[in-house]
Amino acid sequence: MDEQKYLALRDQIVVKSNQLIQQSRFKLNLQQQKIILYLVSQIDYSDDDFKLYTFGIRDFCRICGIDNAGGTQYSRLRDGLQQLSDKSLIIHVDPDTETNARWIEKFYLNKRTGTVQIRLDKDLKPYLLHLRENFTKYELVYTLRMRHKASPRLYEILKSYHYNDLKPYTKEFSFDELRNLLDAHKQTYSKFKYFNSFVLAPAIEEINTQTDLFVEATPLRTGRTVYAVRFRFERRKPLDILETVAKTDEAFRRELVKESRPMQQSEPQEPKETPRQRNTDAAAEQAAAQDTPIIIRENAAAPATPKVKVISTEQDKPKRLQVRIYIKGQKEKPIKAFSSYDRSDLDQKANQWLTEQGYQTYKESTGTSFRWEV
Repeated sequence: MDEQKYLALRDQIVVKSNQLIQQSRFKLNLQQQKIILYLVSQIDYSDDDFKLYTFGIRDFCRICGIDNAGGTQYSRLRDGLQQLSDKSLIIHVDPDTETNARWIEKFYLNKRTGTVQIRLDKDLKPYLLHLRENFTKYELVYTLRMRHKASPRLYEILKSYHYNDLKPYTKEFSFDELRNLLDAHKQTYSKFKYFNSFVLAPAIEEINTQTDLFVEATPLRTGRTVYAVRFRFERRKPLDILETVAKTDEAFRRELVKESRPMQQSEPQEPKETPRQRNTDAAAEQAAAQDTPIIIRENAAAPATPKVKVISTEQDKPKRLQVRIYIKGQKEKPIKAFSSYDRSDLDQKANQWLTEQGYQTYKESTGTSFRWEV
């Protein structure tokens, strides 16, 4: 993707009915959400039907966060689209009626032309075509750098209740309702402090730094038990929004520079994952104990610095960097390991996996071999 294509991408708008946003329940990971948002941004107001949208595979994968580790971009995209084809969502039509719908109807992958073609499912037409009222729209660019599964979902939910850019709004959700909306069904998240640490706080931080909204959240308690969360949200100042978009532009330009460099050595394969030897609740409790759960992250203390083990390398060779993730207290057999010659790419992959697994993320790796305990 060149800079001209990216600038055109910045102008694309996601438009959905409020019913689809507020009254639907689904299970999509971050990558799948980005695929759907990118497809929805292709819809024109005058469209009477869903088109068969065509994209270059390389550009499509970059926008949707599909990795090309080991040259497996094509197979990763194929598998991802197949999984998405099998997924559906539940929509509450009225208080007494629910219906289901699929996300995509058909896709075609062409290795020779390097293109992918995708059509949204016809059941989504009432919620995406010819919308004249009760709809929400926002710029696709706000979601491009998001790395947490709950971030785009929470953003569009709050955006759908933000009816006037000139004033702040408040919206209250019961704790159970919020968990359902954000697909946070792990038993660990039934305790608010873990839900806050691993789901809510990271999403709010990304919304506040990458979108046009500024969000604050307050837990409502009966005694020590949280029964609801009250959100206060408003449009950020225009200069802050411009700065946010500029940061996204800069991240894109760094990617262009990285791609333009000649490859001197093939990208290393990720180490094989060892069998997971953990108890989910116990691991999450240990991780949460390292960091006080928070709602607004801007003034929060930095997470505890993990132990770092540096392995010396020859100065004339590029450094292969590693992130190894351990269950706290275990000295051998990491539950996951990542390696790369690019630190930002390495940290992105590792933190994305930690988020998807419900573990605490780190800020930035250091040294050649970085150990993170969860």
